[in-house]
Order: sequence, then structure tokens, then C-alpha cells
Amino acid sequence: SPLTIHGPSATVTLQSCSSFPVPLTQSWQGVWFSMNASTLAQGTVVNLFVLLGFVAVCAMLRAWSATQQRTVSSWFRGGLFGGMAIVAMLVPVTASSGMIFDSRAGVMGTVGLLFGPLAALVAVPIAIAFRLHLGGSGVIPGCLEIFLPALVGSGLQVWYRRQGREVTLPRVVVDSLVVGFSCNATILLVVHTFFAAAMTDIGIGVQILVLVNAPLSMIVLSSLIVLEQRHAGAIASLADSERRMLHSQKMAAVGELAGKISHGFINTLAVLTGNAQLIEKNADDPTMVTELAGSIVEAVQDASGLVAELLAFSVNGPLDKQPVNLARLVKGIGEILLKSLDPGIELVIDVDDHAGMVSADSERLEQAVLHMVINAREAMAGSGRVAISVKPAHLTNRQRRRLQGGVNAQNYHDGPFVLLSVQDDGQGMTPEVAARIFEPYFSTKPRSEKAGLGLASVYAIVKQHDGFLDVETKVGRGTTMRIYL
Repeated sequence: SPLTIHGPSATVTLQSCSSFPVPLTQSWQGVWFSMNASTLAQGTVVNLFVLLGFVAVCAMLRAWSATQQRTVSSWFRGGLFGGMAIVAMLVPVTASSGMIFDSRAGVMGTVGLLFGPLAALVAVPIAIAFRLHLGGSGVIPGCLEIFLPALVGSGLQVWYRRQGREVTLPRVVVDSLVVGFSCNATILLVVHTFFAAAMTDIGIGVQILVLVNAPLSMIVLSSLIVLEQRHAGAIASLADSERRMLHSQKMAAVGELAGKISHGFINTLAVLTGNAQLIEKNADDPTMVTELAGSIVEAVQDASGLVAELLAFSVNGPLDKQPVNLARLVKGIGEILLKSLDPGIELVIDVDDHAGMVSADSERLEQAVLHMVINAREAMAGSGRVAISVKPAHLTNRQRRRLQGGVNAQNYHDGPFVLLSVQDDGQGMTPEVAARIFEPYFSTKPRSEKAGLGLASVYAIVKQHDGFLDVETKVGRGTTMRIYL
């Protein structure tokens, strides 16, 4: 029968009706999935994408620490993962009872498993403080979802460390399953026992999804971080191998250099000793004494030249840097450069007086230019053309990046460059030869004993001035050497 309720401003009539059976499919859905099932699935996908973004942040952090040669502390890592847990809680799935589901358990399990108790100890209070701030009926289970994975993950990390074992990718997957399932099962048990009213709108299927969420998110996050660490380690190992190879090549070059220097000085000493003995025996013959003394002077000059090249190559002497107009410097040594060339070789100097000033040691730069011109002369069979130019370098962003590849970010030069180039129309070089031209005493000539330290000195001088050296060459087309200062 109808029930009428009279209020101060309205009258409500309630009419009862006979009961009717609920369809089987609807009853099955009520048992297994609540209305939040699709929302939970969407939230899980969102959380996974958030985890991928966090992996990218970790990769950038590792790259930055490697560039700056700094170690990321456990305190910083803990703060980072605590912030990540907060981000995960900002994109949750919330049931009508107030229960919150997200991937925070995967984040906290990962920080404990991969980075240890100290990082977890920093991350846990940050995440718990934010969960307390959110409030709701699921505060206690939510805090357990933060604390338990961090605790279990840290315990596994400590155990691995004491056993001297490495955290490998298969172990990470297995450990993520253990941590995620055990912690979430414990949390669900606690909720069923002490917070049964909060589970009224959560079906069994949703509970299963909640149970799977933690291990799945932890597997994704920890596995990607381990893979990124492996990738960074492989790059570091490759760089170390390259450094070792370059050091080996350098030591081989130093050994060859020492042999050449020893041979040169032994010859010089032999000339000095022999001529001095002859002067002693022929002291009464002025003509003979003069000739022998000239040989001694020539030998000493050769030795002095070798020492000068060694000083330039070693780059140990201090630079006397002054503002230098590179165009005027080249024009000023034009006569010396012309005398260093064979009569059949034409010298062309094309400079822009307004190319710009550089901070440089003018004597060292003159020496570098002279060595490049002599090298160009050697590449031509007594005839040809050597062109020297000085002008502003108008570089595109791509050219600038290529030129300064490997330069530390704080030393990267965004300003203008002055370009000094020396071009010849000689025989050119193959790529294999061009790769070795700056090695001490390297030569393609049959009589390699006449090869010196010319281009090795050029390379050292340019590096000492924080400049860049670029070589363009092709067999039969000549060679162009460019110095950017």
C-alpha cells in the first residue's frame, strides 16, 4: 500500500511494487565487475604512460650526471621517486567508496629494489605525507601500499648486495612479481578484514585488476630502468674501450717519436764530434776549419729546429695570448711563406681584414700556417697553386654541431668563428691516409725519415687555442685544411 510522508514544503508518496528476478548476466557483472572496471583499466593505462615518462626522466638524469661527471645521491633518487609516487596518485582511479588505486606500489617497490633502503627511506615519507593529505576512507590501506613494497624491495636489494649478486633483468621481473603480488594481497586482506564496508562497490574482477596492477607497474618501471642502465653502461664501456685504444695508439706514436728523436740527435752528435776532431787535427788549415765549422753550425740548427717542433707538439709551454687580427698576421708572413715554396708553385693570399679578432699566440699561429704551407708544397710535384684565405665563418647550426661534436656543454661556443684555410691542388689523400696525417712522423713517402712533426704541431697548436681543425681531401683533387678559431 502507498506510504505518504508530509513535509513542511512538500508531500512524497512512496508506492511499493512486487519483486522481480534480476537477469543472470547483470548478477554476474555485479559480482565480478563494478561500474569502476572500465575506469580502472583506463587509469592503469594512464599510469603506465606516466611510468614511461618517469623512465625518460631517469635517463636524462643519468645522462646529465655522466656529462657533469657527478654521482646522483640516494637522497636525490629518493626524492625523485617520492615525487613520482605523488604523480601516480594525481592520476588515480577512485571508487565510489573513496578507495584509490594507482601505480604507487610499483614506484615504491622499484626504488627499494634498485636503489636500496636509503633512497626508499627518503621516498616513503614524501609519498605517505601526500596520501594523508588526500584523506578518504582508504588512507591506511593507501599508506600500506606505499610502505610495504618499499620495505620488501629494500630487503631484496640488501640481500642481493650481501650475496654479491647483480640485479639482472630476469631477477627484476621475478622480484617485481613477488613484491607486487605479496604486498597487494596483504593490503587486500587488511581491507577485507578491517575495512569491509569500503569494498561494497568493488567486484571480484576489479580486485584482481588491483592485485595485478602493482606487479605490472613495477615490472614495467624497474625493467625499463635496468635496460636504460645497461644501455648507459654499454656506452660507457665503449667509450672506455675507445680511450684505451687511443691511448695505445698514442703510446705507439710516442715510441716512434722517441726513436726518431734519438736517431736525429745521435746523428747530430756524430756530426759535431767528427767535425770537432777534424778541426783539432787541421787547426793549421783555415779553409778546412771554416768548412767544418759550417757543418757544425748546420747540424746545430737542425737540432734546434727539432727541439722547436717538439715544444710545439708537446703543448706544454705557456701561451702569450693577445688580440690578433688573423688576416694581418697571414699577410705579414707572406714573404716567408713564398720563400718556403718551390719556384713553380703559385701562392695566393685572399684575406678579409674585417674577419675578426682572435685571442691567440701570434708566433704559434705563424708556425702552424708555415707547417700547413710546407705540407701543401710536399703534396705537389714542384708546380701548382697554394691558396690561403682568412674570412668570417658563417656556420649553420648543423655545421656548428658537427664541428663541436664532443665538446662539453659549458665550453660550447655559440659566437662567431674566424676561418683560416690553406688549399692546394696536389695529389690529395685517401680516407685512410687522411685519418693519420696528424700522427707524429707519419708519412707516405718512401724515405719516411725525412717526415717531421709539422702537422702534429699544427694539431697541437689549434687545440691549445681551443680551435677546431677540419680537413677536406680527395685523391687527385687536392686538400683543404681549415682552422676555426
